[in-house]
Amino acid sequence: MLFRSTGAFIPVEAGYHTDFTTDKYPRSYALGFTYDTSPYDDPLYNTQHQIYATAGGTPLEKRGRSTIYLQAQQMIWKPDANGTRGLIAFGAANFLTSGDGTAKDGFVGGLFDWGPFSSRPSDYAGVVVQSFLWNHKVTRSMNASLQSQGYNSKWPDSETMLEALYGFNLAPGVSLSPYFEYIWNPDQLAAAAPRPHITHAIQAGLTFTFELNPGLNIADLHRIRK
Repeated sequence: MLFRSTGAFIPVEAGYHTDFTTDKYPRSYALGFTYDTSPYDDPLYNTQHQIYATAGGTPLEKRGRSTIYLQAQQMIWKPDANGTRGLIAFGAANFLTSGDGTAKDGFVGGLFDWGPFSSRPSDYAGVVVQSFLWNHKVTRSMNASLQSQGYNSKWPDSETMLEALYGFNLAPGVSLSPYFEYIWNPDQLAAAAPRPHITHAIQAGLTFTFELNPGLNIADLHRIRK
């Protein structure tokens, strides 16, 4: 695996967005393109064009990857037409257009509720579903790794995750968020010996967040568009 990084990452994005000063139901839409010139390891082959997972050797070095992405979010419901609390729908899609990334395509969508209860207007709740479609080279590499261990199973060509969370606002800039995540076909890409019978996984946790500006009563810097 290459740990050095030499090259350029070039992002280009165009979009449209509103806020509560111009729209009772703010929205944001964007279309973007990225190009990365840095070197990376081929997901399947070594320098002799053999399958690295079984033949070993040195991974084949490649350079240059590009993606196109779409993203959108829209407030769709508010308990008070003139307030800022409400339900937001969001989604995004990412497509590999050249080179060899681990994921060929990725999709995400969900709902985010800011201020779900009138008595706790600074709390938040959310649910999100995310899915990755693996590069066919990654799938072939994982299949080769399974076969070398004596398994006849085929590696799934996708992974899907469902996560739900609730954020308790404890003080300005301070929040505590328990979360629960369920995963279909966990990838095990970092495992030295992946096991095909692991088809589901569960993860739960608690995150603590402290934001400097509201926590220390420091003014935020905002870009002003005229």
